[in-house]
This record gives sequence, C-alpha cells and structure tokens, in this order.
Amino acid sequence: MGNRASCFFTVGGRISAVQFAKLARIIAFYDLRTDWEGEPFEPEGWSNLAPLHLYANKINNGGVPRLEDFCFTNRLPFRRISGGNLGAFPPELVVCHGDGVRRRFSADDEGRLIFTADEVAAAGCLDELHFSLRFAMRDIPVLAVTDGPAGEAAPC
Repeated sequence: MGNRASCFFTVGGRISAVQFAKLARIIAFYDLRTDWEGEPFEPEGWSNLAPLHLYANKINNGGVPRLEDFCFTNRLPFRRISGGNLGAFPPELVVCHGDGVRRRFSADDEGRLIFTADEVAAAGCLDELHFSLRFAMRDIPVLAVTDGPAGEAAPC
C-alpha cells in the first residue's frame, strides 16, 4: 500500500470550461472528496462562489502531484496541506499563488506552518520569516469557470 497520509487541497483562480473538465478528471483520479468523509467531487454542481476545497484520506505519500502540476502549469493558485507518516515523510504545506512560484513549508500535524530551527537560523532577519508566513497564509481566491483563459486570479 505504500506510505499514506491525509491531504487537504484548495484551488482557486479562473479556469476555462475545457480546463475545468481536465481538472475534474485529475480530481477523480485521486478520488478527492468534498469533505473528509463526503461524496466525490461532482463538477456539474460547481457554483463559482468559493475556492474549491478537496479532501483525501490515506493518499499515497500525502500528495497529489498531478493535481499540483496541473494547477501550477495553468497558473491556478492552490494550497495543499498533507499529514506526515512517521519515518517516511513529515507533514507539509505547499502553496502557489498562480505566479510561477511554488513553495514548500514544514507543518505540524494540524497543517499549521512551522519553522524548523535550521530555517530560523538560515533566515537573515525576522522579516524573511514574516514574508514566508504571509505567503503561506494568503487566501486562495474563488475558483471561477469562465469562457476566457485559465489562470488569472478571480476577483475577490
């Protein structure tokens, strides 16, 4: 079965209907749900009123690399929070704001950003840690399916 952990994924931004169909196929591949014990995501019911929140229990290595890569390539903002598996991989937080920058952060078992002693020591100043915190915690915008190009951030 491999090393497995839970995963919470949020995606937003603007996406074309064609790309949304591709996104839905990737979501189905991972069997992502609309709640921890909820139903699988159904694209027909999407309303464009919020970021899309997706949940998975016992996902391989706690990650969804095809989904992350799709969002990154299509410039869709996302946040993934994954639990760890003792001795295999630690919990982590991965964030991209649709601008071509994807950052990984250490997290605790609740998905909260933490700084390791090495990260604190490597920071040139407290402002660098504050910048990382603001980057990680910035809101993910609404996921809006449009007739236009994918990737642009939806208006808040």
